Amino acid sequence: MNQLLVQDPVFIGLVVVVVVQLIVQVASNRRFKKQLKALEQSVKQYKSDISADIHAANQGAIGVGKRLLRVEKLLRQQVEAPKILEDIRKELSSFELADSLILKGETPSKVVEQTGVSLAEAQLLKLLNESDGRKSLN
Repeated sequence: MNQLLVQDPVFIGLVVVVVVQLIVQVASNRRFKKQLKALEQSVKQYKSDISADIHAANQGAIGVGKRLLRVEKLLRQQVEAPKILEDIRKELSSFELADSLILKGETPSKVVEQTGVSLAEAQLLKLLNESDGRKSLN
């Protein structure tokens, strides 16, 4: 019976078809492997490109963030500068008022009550006016 199968043209044809199909499958697998490798390389390159783009964007964002912080700091300083100048003016006007009261003969304790300068500052103004014969801070 085995000899009959080997001599049967249908069986031989079937074996040939199966062998041809196997050869085609092996060739297809090789082609698909090449395509898969090419696709993997393409994905790897794409990933590398995206990674470089993201890194560049991050560095740019960090640079912009640093610039924004510097600008914000400058703006705060510009907003605070008039307040500081106003405080200095108030303090100077307190000293000018204290100086004028000392020149009018007020005691340092009265000057402290009226102007808000410290007792040591009022006493120093009195001493300066007495020793230098100063007439005013102006």
